[in-house]
Amino acid sequence: MSANVHGYMNLKVWFVFFLLVVMLPVGNASEQTDSTLEARNLEAQYLPDMEVTYISWRNIETTDGQLLDDLKMATYEVHRSNTMFQPGFQRDLTMIASDIPACYSTDLNEECSGKEHVLEHYPPPGKVNVRFIYYAVVTILRDGTVTDPVNLGISQTPPGHVEDTAPIQSPQNFTATYDASNKSTHFSWRPACTGSNYNYILYQHNEPATRSTWDDIEKVITTEEISQNVSEYTLDWTYESYYQSIEREVYYTLTCLYPPYCDDEACYPASEDVRFYTDNTLAEPITEDTSVPRYSGHLLAEYDREDSTTSLQWTKVVEKDISSILLYHSTNPIVSVVQENVTVLAELPADSVEFIHQLTPDWMTTSYYALGLVDSSGNVQTDNFDVLGKVGPVLERMLPISITSLDVEIQNSTTLLFSWDIDSRFSQGDAVLWKSEVTTPDISVAWTEVMRLNPAEGEFYYSVDEVERSWYAITLEGTWGSSSSIHIDDRIEANTNAFYLLPEFELNGETDQEESSEDDKIQLPEFGITLLESNRSIKNGDWITLTSQTNSTHEFSFSSEQNNSTFRWTNALNDNPFWYGATSGDGIFTIAVDYPVKLIHIESTNVNGEIDIVRVGIDWNYVESIKPVEEENQTVTDDKKSSTEEQSVSPILIIMISLMAAYIVFLQVQRRPERKLFREEE
Repeated sequence: MSANVHGYMNLKVWFVFFLLVVMLPVGNASEQTDSTLEARNLEAQYLPDMEVTYISWRNIETTDGQLLDDLKMATYEVHRSNTMFQPGFQRDLTMIASDIPACYSTDLNEECSGKEHVLEHYPPPGKVNVRFIYYAVVTILRDGTVTDPVNLGISQTPPGHVEDTAPIQSPQNFTATYDASNKSTHFSWRPACTGSNYNYILYQHNEPATRSTWDDIEKVITTEEISQNVSEYTLDWTYESYYQSIEREVYYTLTCLYPPYCDDEACYPASEDVRFYTDNTLAEPITEDTSVPRYSGHLLAEYDREDSTTSLQWTKVVEKDISSILLYHSTNPIVSVVQENVTVLAELPADSVEFIHQLTPDWMTTSYYALGLVDSSGNVQTDNFDVLGKVGPVLERMLPISITSLDVEIQNSTTLLFSWDIDSRFSQGDAVLWKSEVTTPDISVAWTEVMRLNPAEGEFYYSVDEVERSWYAITLEGTWGSSSSIHIDDRIEANTNAFYLLPEFELNGETDQEESSEDDKIQLPEFGITLLESNRSIKNGDWITLTSQTNSTHEFSFSSEQNNSTFRWTNALNDNPFWYGATSGDGIFTIAVDYPVKLIHIESTNVNGEIDIVRVGIDWNYVESIKPVEEENQTVTDDKKSSTEEQSVSPILIIMISLMAAYIVFLQVQRRPERKLFREEE
């Protein structure tokens, strides 16, 4: 083709460019008042030897304070295309950089006005027939408004920018990442090899690879050929076929291998581009470590309702290369963190030894805790928890008993009416009705589950064969507040969620006698006693629990609303009770209970001979239980000593008594002849 033809063709090309330039909008807005904040003086410089493009532009030059404030909140996007940009173009297809601050909030106005920006961009391998590239900068205002006028020479590079890269037959953007959580190494890349007759080859080596050292370094192909239609690959170190416990630093390289082939003209050897223009080899090694750490210390938990906390303490971590500690929480015993309801409570530094779990006001949960380790390679302990490395169950109950004011009414000889109030913070679940014929203060073998009820109904009719003296209690099993885990609140407290049914039986044969003696009875107020220390009143059949500050003797005083009554008490849990009298003075009665009696009956007999009973439970201070035990042991020792002394003295006393008896008999025998002679003389 002649030079004239070439000149004519170039003239046509430049004429077309001239028409495009004339047709595109060119911004004429003054920089001083340009509220669109359009980028200025956009230029692109391509360096062929390095195959890199430097894109530069600047902010508007203005002294307007409002515009400068807007610049400090604005960002830029940079776009690249092989066709000229038009306003409103589709940005997600051409963007190469985003979120570039126009200014920083700490910049002075003088620094922000006209501030210059430079972006380094490595263009991908190009083709000879698509060489002309356009760049555009878009401004994103603080309210999300997009400024994309893409005026030539202002926010878009003018025509004629050329980026002619050499053909490269190797993958680009090659990366390798080790995932300690699933013990695998993941590779990703950008496919860039042309043709269809090639496969990927993955190498591993112990030193970095360069074009000049590739033939000399020792390298191993880690796997078979990787298909060309993928852009990622994973080495799973848990596969039994090549599982191994590894702990190393290693480099990887990915290439495109073209096998040898022949055509009609010649045969060609295998080819592999190892110039590493596309960073298809790792510049820095990655660490692969499949060894999971295991905590060997001791974990403790202490719940404090007053502070709304559970304090977790543990012995210091002595394992090496530990980066952090993970505290796990669950409502079930923890075997593995992959099980249901296991959450990470906190991640703490490796040298920490304590954590305070702050509980919400409506927290009602049975908690289990476990401590796991994370090493510097990212391996996480998810199971194999040592017995001492976990703790539970921990009863964390921030709310009082949610069933209150339990009452049982006798409707007839076979029907009881239960009624109760329920705390509104109880979300959902079941109420459990219990029965016990033994007066025990907690759920034990003496309690028997009767049935499950709907706690929201507030009352329930219960049919029995015969109304008899019994304890009844209602507990809850469900969720409270914002918690989604089911909790069993098995606490039982008299006069709250427990009621002692004491029916009054009247014999027909005694009806006339009771009516005849009705006039002889003294009118008395209803029975009741008032505890002086707490000013609490209890009636017939009630049960109250007192708290002792020591573990020796607990003494309490009370007054009675019925004058001239007598009081006695006994251990309620003793099968053969021994009754003790209450001391009195000036209408005040006092009872002293010795450790470890937990429950007593107090019986009152008024002037009419009527008997009333109340029950008092004692919560002893078990923290101080060591001293009373020592005193009790000392008492037992003294008793044994006294018993031994008595056993040593008893034989002597017996001998002395026997001698005295023999002497008396002897005297009696000697006196009988004298009495006989005296009678004969008479």
